[in-house]
Amino acid sequence: MSETSAPKDMREFNRNLVEKFRETGGIGELGPVDFGSLVLLTTTGRRSGEPRTVPLGAARDAGDDLLLFASNMGAAQEPDWCRNLRDDPHVTVEITGLTWETDAVILEGAERDDAYRRWIEMAPHVAAHEEQAGRTIPMVRIPAS
Repeated sequence: MSETSAPKDMREFNRNLVEKFRETGGIGELGPVDFGSLVLLTTTGRRSGEPRTVPLGAARDAGDDLLLFASNMGAAQEPDWCRNLRDDPHVTVEITGLTWETDAVILEGAERDDAYRRWIEMAPHVAAHEEQAGRTIPMVRIPAS
């Protein structure tokens, strides 16, 4: 979804996106979001201990693992899902036709840089997020099922 087409109430849009994705088994779309490129990531809330599900876009690396971009739309603070991963990397992942549990890995060094380059090639419209945020955007690898 491009930043210019972002709904005004992202929380409500995300709730609807998760609900519709699960209703359809991840087939179809909602607004500008094609479910074929969507990942539902469930982390454990670092304060609540409760499951927290967010819809995210993903890229694939050469080994077919998922790559996630923890941009928070260029905000100075990391998204909650990434902060949750720092406390507990165990996640549940849902893509079209498949659900699995695994441990997410926040990439560092050359691995992070390679994943970042791959992401920017896939989604050049977010290339300014790192400068806008004033921080290094974490890249997260989700091992393939």
